[in-house]
Amino acid sequence: MNNKTETITISTHLGDVTGIKESNGSYFKGIPYGADTSGKNRWRAPQEPEPWSEPFDASSFGPQCPQFRMGEGGFRGSIAKAYGAEVPEEETPAESEDCLRLNVFCPVTNSKEKLPVMFWIHGGALRYGSGDPYLPEGILSKDIVMVSINYRLGELGYFAHPALKEEGNLPTTNFGLLDQIKALEWVQKNIENFGGDSSNVTIFGESAGGLSVGALLVSPL
Repeated sequence: MNNKTETITISTHLGDVTGIKESNGSYFKGIPYGADTSGKNRWRAPQEPEPWSEPFDASSFGPQCPQFRMGEGGFRGSIAKAYGAEVPEEETPAESEDCLRLNVFCPVTNSKEKLPVMFWIHGGALRYGSGDPYLPEGILSKDIVMVSINYRLGELGYFAHPALKEEGNLPTTNFGLLDQIKALEWVQKNIENFGGDSSNVTIFGESAGGLSVGALLVSPL
């Protein structure tokens, strides 16, 4: 963040986070909701991150979870090719197993009440994608707080081997689904500090995100 950027700092159960304040709302990006999933945490339920003492810089998106790459233009490129359109240039985002991050977008509002929360789960066949590209300018024109998330993908997120289930003493090895539940727990603990109503959270998604919503609805966890 440069000195000219207007910032806003909010408290969470892990420590303060500092985001960007703009004319249409406040943006908090890349907030950790789970610990690094590499090493001993690989193919394990998401763990609680270590708290921090200094304000966390939430001005930019965190790394995406490791994922399948679709070649030139990525997913959007494949759609463009299908319709004979120009393939968009696409930078390759940073990837890391330390990817359990979420983003919170808060509108400018005159409301004295806590706002409804919309919890977005991205699509991508459970193999690619992230919560990063979704900047909800339209939603920020409404009195709604929006959350988008990253969750583990592909073999790191859905490697349902019986040995992993037994070794980790887990109810399921759908680690991506467990990540989504962990992020929802973060929302319950913290979203009131961002102006959201923790008792009024709507989960929604696109493609594999919609599938995830269905899985969450029937999950006993």
